[in-house]
Amino acid sequence: MSWIRINRSVGLIAAMAAWMAPSGQGQEKPKVAIVCRVLDDIASNGVSGARITLQPREGGDQIVAFTSESGACSFPKDVQPGQYVMSVDKAGYFPIAESKAIAFSAEAPKTDLGDIVLSAKRSIQGVVRWSNGDPADGVIAHVLVLRAGRAVLRPGDSILAMTNDRGEFRLENLRPATYLLYAYTLGFRREGIGRTSLPVFYPDLPAPNLQGGIDLRKMKEASGLTLTLKDAEGVSVSGVVTASQKQPEGSTIFVGLMIPENAAQPFLGTKAEVGKSFRLQNVPPGNYLLLIVSTEANNRSVLPITVGATPIEHLRVPFVDAQDLDCALEYEAGADEKTAPAKALTSARVSGTSDALQLFGTIGGRVSPEGRVHMQLLVPGYRYTLHVQPPEGAYVTRVLQGGAELEEIPPQISAEDGPVRVVLGRNGGVLSGVLSNRDGKPTSGFVVLAPVNPAKRDWVKTATTGSTGQFEITAIAPGKYRLFALRENDNDAYLDAKYLEQFSSREIVVTANVRQMAEIRLPPE
Repeated sequence: MSWIRINRSVGLIAAMAAWMAPSGQGQEKPKVAIVCRVLDDIASNGVSGARITLQPREGGDQIVAFTSESGACSFPKDVQPGQYVMSVDKAGYFPIAESKAIAFSAEAPKTDLGDIVLSAKRSIQGVVRWSNGDPADGVIAHVLVLRAGRAVLRPGDSILAMTNDRGEFRLENLRPATYLLYAYTLGFRREGIGRTSLPVFYPDLPAPNLQGGIDLRKMKEASGLTLTLKDAEGVSVSGVVTASQKQPEGSTIFVGLMIPENAAQPFLGTKAEVGKSFRLQNVPPGNYLLLIVSTEANNRSVLPITVGATPIEHLRVPFVDAQDLDCALEYEAGADEKTAPAKALTSARVSGTSDALQLFGTIGGRVSPEGRVHMQLLVPGYRYTLHVQPPEGAYVTRVLQGGAELEEIPPQISAEDGPVRVVLGRNGGVLSGVLSNRDGKPTSGFVVLAPVNPAKRDWVKTATTGSTGQFEITAIAPGKYRLFALRENDNDAYLDAKYLEQFSSREIVVTANVRQMAEIRLPPE
């Protein structure tokens, strides 16, 4: 995670001091001199050549400055007072783009933005081999993120890497986190069936193991890693996929096997036609999902099967068409256009995930100016966890499906239960304060505001403080919370209520449209 350590409340940089330009005719408008320093998140060294851009909130020319060898930066010309949106970028690092404006006052002769920390892009490289020593070329290497004690697939965290003819791979553009590396053969391949293997997780385990985590939070690259695949052995599975309304007889499909709740795509598969027989060879005993994907239409179907020591013959698999689902976002009654502009809804993010289907259970879509989202390819019979990232300044108050309110946050939805409606609030509370060490001095750390009701885990909010200890959390849904002070974010472990139980906290009651102050201290080491 990238963060900014400056003398401000988190989320809004309030840079103000005391200086007034002398009065008189012909006097130039007061301006603000701005300085800062850009640091590397691993070594805390200065980053040279980083570009810092200030874009006036109301439009106008950008103001650009570059850091020196030491990472220090001073803008070449003074800045007119006003509100600006800041961005920082440098090759090899993840850019920072502040979503909220920085307010520069005409009363400050000099404003120090403090230390801006850039996260270097991480990488993992290694080799995949077969158990006989042959290089495993054309197989997939990928990673899961360790989050709250679980290995989590987050599409977009990294791009799948395919091994070369020497079995080598390199995963790039990884963010600071702990990763679990795995490899698998690609079952859906147009060139036909090759060697197959069940997925293997580093270091050569059949399932994710937290002890095999690769910690890239303070390390830029992990290299020299090896994964070993074993040729799959087992029985054959054969049958016929029957037609559906959207999938007519004779249409081309891929038929493959994947492991439930396993992030790997189908490790074994074949190309077939609806209405004609298919055969999968060397299927090891186990529980699988038979995944059928259309090559000609946006459609898929899933059937759970169990494979034992006896071949499965003459299996009839009805193709059950995937369904679409509409989701509508709206502000609660009483929100006017000024405080809750409809156009802001397009900045919301809506997605869903199925634990069982993993990559093939990822849904989502763009939010229209009217707040509508059209999600596709939901598999009937499976539950999806709905995730909503509201527009700036808003929070989720209620989620309904088919007219019934869903109590758990994040909610569980399905293709069969009707349209989804998400109601957003704009009158959230604000909590600001200072984090101190045992001696009562302001310090850097990690602040967690967690709802008392663990069912509302999506309401958890966090803030990373700088050396001043200042933090600010906005758009908080009204309710009862507990405020925790931690030294750092330990792979998002704060999302696990049991993890937080080991730390002391103070109860906070958040009220709509009310700003509160709080002081909190770090626990003893």
